[in-house]
Amino acid sequence: MAALETDAISTVAIGTEQKVGSYTVAAGVTRVSVRVYLEDCIASAQTFTARLTNTPTGESEATEAFYSTPKHTAANTAFILSFSSIDVETGDVLNVYVTSSAADTVSGHCKFFDGTAGKLSEAGLADFFDTDSGKTFSDAVAGSVVKEIADHSMDDLDIQEDSYTME
Repeated sequence: MAALETDAISTVAIGTEQKVGSYTVAAGVTRVSVRVYLEDCIASAQTFTARLTNTPTGESEATEAFYSTPKHTAANTAFILSFSSIDVETGDVLNVYVTSSAADTVSGHCKFFDGTAGKLSEAGLADFFDTDSGKTFSDAVAGSVVKEIADHSMDDLDIQEDSYTME
């Protein structure tokens, strides 16, 4: 997934909710994933909660999603909180907020990723079945799935036929 935007979190005091990232959806992006990386967390048992809001274009009210980590111990000094596959439209505004059950000062980053990239559209999937590339099995590249199928086709199989009679 291609990164759309990275907002640095540089020594932010988290106890009450703090905004750690914001992204306005660009044209052509239909799905976004978000990753919040927190490091340098203090060594005490606490829970981090991330809240993602999405304010659709032309609307004043935002939708929300939440993600929490379990309480951590002295051994846990870094966390990743993530939201995956958020459906969006051009101009939507995504904001990410983090809070902690105990006061803490953290660093890290909030990254927004294009979840649209690498996905097949319905039209693209249909092309697998209704478009003739003009190529044959003999054109297949060595090591590809198509070449493996071509190299191990039914013509290469030694099929034995047995006949049975039912009485």
